Amino acid sequence: MAEDGKLSLYCAFSRDQDDKIYVQHKISEHGNYLWKLIKDGGYIFISGNSKNMPDNVRDAFKDVFCEIGGLNEKESKDKLQMLERTGRLQMETW
Repeated sequence: MAEDGKLSLYCAFSRDQDDKIYVQHKISEHGNYLWKLIKDGGYIFISGNSKNMPDNVRDAFKDVFCEIGGLNEKESKDKLQMLERTGRLQMETW
């Protein structure tokens, strides 16, 4: 699927190295691509720690929606809720 352009995988390892890379960093780094995926009906699956990661991910997506998508704060929040409600943004946390 990756070779066909139908799947992208981005890994963020905060425990395996001194220079911490978090999921929200990857979201910001690939914001243009993620916005395009979302506009095109794509699905996003995220897994990781349940402590702070889900809220940080939501904040990072809201930033992408505002900065790249041109949405205001309310529209950004509504978009995020719609993605989660419809299963297009799923987080598996533990």
